[in-house]
Amino acid sequence: MVDDEAVVRDLVSGLLKKLGYEVEQAEDGTEALVKFNQLEQPPAVLVTDIVMPELGGVQLAQILRQSHPQLCVLFVSSYPDKKLGEEELANPHNAYLAKPFSLRNFAAAITRLVQTGSSAQPG
Repeated sequence: MVDDEAVVRDLVSGLLKKLGYEVEQAEDGTEALVKFNQLEQPPAVLVTDIVMPELGGVQLAQILRQSHPQLCVLFVSSYPDKKLGEEELANPHNAYLAKPFSLRNFAAAITRLVQTGSSAQPG
């Protein structure tokens, strides 16, 4: 979970934990890159804010996908004009939610992405 606002980061991390996921937090894209590279295996889903200082969520996902092309990403934003472009929205490994979002919509987006990622894994 990557978000530059601690309250949002903690809230969304709590939702993920209630859904049964282990959660790593980062306050920006740069910290997320460091933590991601320390993981033994990539996460089921990267949840990231789109707008953050220095390294935004879209750029973070692009960098991480260089080594993990099937990485599933849930982009979130409280800026209505900062949505994903058509290319990002067309990727089945991406989802977008506008803040604030309901637990139901969040859980549905996470579940869809996890299922998409699972079906992409060799089997």
